[in-house]
Amino acid sequence: MVHLQTISDFLALSSSIDALDVLINICCAAITSQIVYLVFVYFGNTFSNRKHFGKIFLLVTVCTTLVIVLIKASLALSLGLVGALSIVRFRAAVKEPEELSYTFFAVAVGLGFGTGERGLTIAATGLILIILVLRGLYNKKSLQNDTYNFSVISSHMDIDAIMTVLGKRTSKIMLRRCDNSGEQLNAQFNVEFTTASQLKAVVDDLKAQDPDVMTSFVSNSTLI
Repeated sequence: MVHLQTISDFLALSSSIDALDVLINICCAAITSQIVYLVFVYFGNTFSNRKHFGKIFLLVTVCTTLVIVLIKASLALSLGLVGALSIVRFRAAVKEPEELSYTFFAVAVGLGFGTGERGLTIAATGLILIILVLRGLYNKKSLQNDTYNFSVISSHMDIDAIMTVLGKRTSKIMLRRCDNSGEQLNAQFNVEFTTASQLKAVVDDLKAQDPDVMTSFVSNSTLI
């Protein structure tokens, strides 16, 4: 009797579903998931392969939309889904919080389209994406003016020569420490570059004057 009741509920639900409306929602979910994918690829901060991981957003969003369409009007189907998912264990290789956040974003988009709230979902998703893009642009701009702890060890250059080389390539420079043992000079600076290519140019300029020079640097942003 329970099985017959479930089947009858499913048949009643199927007859009440507007196929065209569902198709439109699924198409909107697919298109939106691809936009989320592009934002994740170009403005994400994770060090993993974002293009590879972001490919799951389409499937996650569309599947979530379809599931919500099927269960939103049937308590029996929703309870059955809970029972089915309780025996399924998802083991996605989520390495960083940002990956999990974007996956949850894809699920939220699917929930919105699955419940038929197209206007609200599109508006909210658009607003969130605009915020993510603006944050990504700001982060990229701030990285271009990153401050580094820069260390130079040389046996043939004095402090004036080193600061002259650094001064040509940096927007800001501050000497933090200088140790001179007579045979070797060890100088540490705080320097700021306007472009990432300037960092390599500084190292090349130093090696041009002293092929044996040793340099090391670390971004202050990694020390936070």
